Amino acid sequence: DIRHKGRLSKIMQDHKPDRVINLAAIPLASESNIFSEDALSLNVTGTANILETLRDMPFVEQFIQTSSSMVYGDFKYTPCDEEHPKEPLDLYGGTKLSGEILTRVYSKQYDIPYTIIRPSAVYGPTDVNRRVSQIFLQNAVGGKKLTLHNKGESKLDFTYVKDIAHAFVLALDSSRAIGETFNITRGEGRSLSEYVDILGGIIPNIEVEYKELAQ
Repeated sequence: DIRHKGRLSKIMQDHKPDRVINLAAIPLASESNIFSEDALSLNVTGTANILETLRDMPFVEQFIQTSSSMVYGDFKYTPCDEEHPKEPLDLYGGTKLSGEILTRVYSKQYDIPYTIIRPSAVYGPTDVNRRVSQIFLQNAVGGKKLTLHNKGESKLDFTYVKDIAHAFVLALDSSRAIGETFNITRGEGRSLSEYVDILGGIIPNIEVEYKELAQ
């Protein structure tokens, strides 16, 4: 638990890793907004604890901070590059942006080599966090209706979990990644209606209902 700095420091001293990846977080933005105290303690205080620990451990050659595409808020243009304005819409995005800022500040002050990775809409096997891809798939298999709001035009840059993992490995294996920030995504937004069409090609007789978003 990265909120316990003493335990964290002992583990680091015992194992002396040369690479550290921070993947600790509440996995859903919606849950972070509900459990705000946990989100703040994990994404902000927890990240600070890791960085405080790393400043005294010169054997660590690289720290990777896992951020999120949620730091951008509403896209002002697409495709969204790493220089896009950062205007998070909720607590989750705000805490992730705070983690990025802390990472850069500690790096500058204590010479901690870092890389920041911003994933987007990750999906794949064993994900049971009730993201939209899982909900739609389970409903389709279970014969339940799939509900699309706004005609299903909302887009997400769905990214397969193995591709994200591969990106982390590439970042760990390249000195050129030090001091850099990367969006790791498929690179193309796909609408939810497109996702339903893909499911329909695999699972027959999918029922879809359309609802307007409440004003």
